[in-house]
Amino acid sequence: MGFIVFLLLVIGFFLLIRAGRKKGKRPSITSSQTESSVRPIPPLPPPQPPLPPTIQPTTSDKDREPFSLKKADLLSERIGSSTDAEGEDNDAWENLDGFAPEKRLEVELEINYRDRNGQDTTRRIRLKRFACNDSLSDAALMAHCYLRGAFRSFRASRVQRCVDVETGEIIRNLPQYLLEAYASSPAGLLEAMWEKYGDELAALIYVGKLDGRLMKKEREVIASYMLNRIKDSALSEADLLEEFKTVDVLSKNQFARCLGRLAILSDMERSSFAEAVEAIVATKKTKSAAEEEVIPYVRKRLGLSK
Repeated sequence: MGFIVFLLLVIGFFLLIRAGRKKGKRPSITSSQTESSVRPIPPLPPPQPPLPPTIQPTTSDKDREPFSLKKADLLSERIGSSTDAEGEDNDAWENLDGFAPEKRLEVELEINYRDRNGQDTTRRIRLKRFACNDSLSDAALMAHCYLRGAFRSFRASRVQRCVDVETGEIIRNLPQYLLEAYASSPAGLLEAMWEKYGDELAALIYVGKLDGRLMKKEREVIASYMLNRIKDSALSEADLLEEFKTVDVLSKNQFARCLGRLAILSDMERSSFAEAVEAIVATKKTKSAAEEEVIPYVRKRLGLSK
C-alpha cells in the first residue's frame, strides 16, 4: 500500500515539472503570423534629379577662404579704421555724411592734421576727390596719404595748416581753395562747358552717332565747334576728344527737345550749329537715310532757310 502511494507521488511530481516547462517556453512565430502582425519598413524615396549644370552650386578653394578687403581690392577705397604694417590702428576716421557731390581734383598738399582724438600729424597727401558741405564751411578730402602709403579721408576743418606743394602757397581757406582749383581744372572746365553748352554738345554727338559709332573725324568736328564756342577756355582738343568717348547718346525725343531749346539762339549761332551738323554728316563716305534726313530736320527745327 505504501509503495502505491509513493509511486503516485513520483508520477504527480513528474507531471508538475513537465507542465511548468511548457508554461515558460516562448511560443514560436510562424511566417504567416509575422506577415500579419509585424509592420513592414517603408521603402526609401526615389533619388531627386540633379540640378542643371548652369545652376549647379560649386565651391572653390577661394570660396572657403575668409573674406579679405585686400583680396577684394577694396582696401584702398575703404572708409573706416585702418592699420599700418605693424597692425596698429593709426587714424581716427571721419564721418563724411553730408558732403556732396564729389568733384575730381588732383593736387598735392602738405597738411598739419589734428584728428578727432586730438592726435596731430604732418602729412603729404595727393588729393583725388573732394566734396563740400552745404554751407561751404567744411570739405571732405579723399586722398592718397604718403605717410600711411594708403587711401585716407580728411576734413578740412581739422587741417591746422595747409600748403600747396607745387606752388608753396599757404592755404588759408581750404574749401574755397579747392573750389577755385576745381573750376580751373580740366574736370571743372568740362563741367562748366556742359552746363552752358550741353544742348549743343549732346545734339552734335547724337548726329555723330546716328550710325552707332562716333568716329575720330566726327569727334574732331565737334571738338572744333566747341572750342570755338568756349573760346578762351584752357580746355584742349585732347580733353574734349577724351570726354566724348564716355557720353551717353540722346533718345530721339531728347534730341528734338534740345533743338527746340537751341531755337532761341541768335541767327549766327543757329547757322554755326547747322554747319557743324553738315560737317559731321560730310565725314561719312556712305550716308544712311537718317543721316541724309537729319540736316533738313535740324534746319527746319531751328527756323533756318534751306
